Amino acid sequence: MSHVRESITGVGLAELGARALLGTERTGGSSGEPDALLRQAAVHGLRARAGFIPNAKVQAISTCPDDDRPVVCAACAATLRRVLSEKSTQLLEEWSKLAVLRGQRAPEMLVPQMLDIWVKQSNVAMTVWQAMGTRAAWLQTLNPAWQKRVGISALPEDLDAIWESGRFAERLALLSSVREFAPKLAERLLRATWSQDLADHRRKFIAQMSVNLSLDDEPVLEWALDDRSKQVREEAAKLLSSLRGSRYAARMIDRAAAMFKVEKVKTGLLRRTSEVVTIEPTMTWDETWERDGLEEKPPDSIGIRAWWMVQVLSRTQLEALTERLGLTPQQMIDAAARSDYAENVLNMFISAAALLRSEVWSELLIRHALVKDLRPIVNVVSLLLTALPSAKFESIILELLRTERLSSEAWITILFAANRYLSEPLTIATISTLADAKKFHGGNDWAVLPYIDRLSLLGHPSESTLSAVERLVSTRFSEKPPPSAVRYADVFRLRVSMHKEFEV
Repeated sequence: MSHVRESITGVGLAELGARALLGTERTGGSSGEPDALLRQAAVHGLRARAGFIPNAKVQAISTCPDDDRPVVCAACAATLRRVLSEKSTQLLEEWSKLAVLRGQRAPEMLVPQMLDIWVKQSNVAMTVWQAMGTRAAWLQTLNPAWQKRVGISALPEDLDAIWESGRFAERLALLSSVREFAPKLAERLLRATWSQDLADHRRKFIAQMSVNLSLDDEPVLEWALDDRSKQVREEAAKLLSSLRGSRYAARMIDRAAAMFKVEKVKTGLLRRTSEVVTIEPTMTWDETWERDGLEEKPPDSIGIRAWWMVQVLSRTQLEALTERLGLTPQQMIDAAARSDYAENVLNMFISAAALLRSEVWSELLIRHALVKDLRPIVNVVSLLLTALPSAKFESIILELLRTERLSSEAWITILFAANRYLSEPLTIATISTLADAKKFHGGNDWAVLPYIDRLSLLGHPSESTLSAVERLVSTRFSEKPPPSAVRYADVFRLRVSMHKEFEV
């Protein structure tokens, strides 16, 4: 066998490799012809495969568990192939969501490509895992490269064993499923291995508690406030600050309320009573604040008392604070605007409203920012819009377009910063804005391309909006649309087909 192996892996292949590198036209002779070279390479390859001795210790591969869900239709499968060729996670998530909603799954032959994307990009949604079906978990057992991220769509029977001895990716996926299906089990799991877990792992475990967060989670989060890692304490504090009715939230409300002074005064000829609100940061540092994630020493850009104040306000539930003070949100915003700390206080109101997704506060602060022209206005409005539900978001964004309080460029930037799917009316309004060459980037057609790209992924997919997108591309680029513009229109067309196929 040694002489066979030598001819396969030694001189024979080396000589063929040299000829291929030099080029057959340089080596001469009949054996140097391309066809002959390829035939000889095929012979060596076949000999190598025939002489391969399998490892006798390799265990038989288990069969893939059954999946009761039907595979998508041929048209949907063909669209999935195109989606995968686009290498767009957003398109893949959209296709997967449609499949999961209809109780269907991806074809088996496409699961490896989907799994590659799902493993390599940690921000890809769980719906992609669900759309792959049982074959995804089965394939992971066969390829270590696919085991870097694990998905669990139901609680396994050996839950405790996986938690105590599994790899970090498995444990994180398990905790995610626990929070979805049985959130009260999470505390027991966390406490069981807390002392052995790495700080970064503890932080990521605590972050998973945001799913189905409730007052039942308060004990373990308060416990995490005493963790030796600052990052873990900060993660726990962030969750507790958003948990209505928590002791942490009550402590922050007490601290914030002490900084607002409300006085009743009589003004005007009729001597009507009105309330005057002033803001005064605390004078002294309280050592108990450190446990709640507040820092005593400020950065160079802010005074020490203002630093304490902004930290407290950024973690305070604004609705509860207004109720405690007996004020309206508008009164507090007006008081902040008049105070010596106007910029700091308003910025913290904005942060708190966005973090806690306060619809009332966010809408009022958006209107205040537009009237007072707070800078940077695009960042402020974009951040606050994230707190609004879809209907209110669209109502305000369309109002901003009608009233022309913002430039077309600023409006479009704010719209797409939210990264939300658009309704059909908002899609048409967006296309009309992009089509107005005079208003948008002074007629610079190339400046429109990034926004057409975002529109292709977020616009409402219908035949009417597709026609509008095609007109937009043809009118903005009347001579010859650039390849990128044509591709964006093709992506929009792909999404229209995707939705139609799942509706059949």
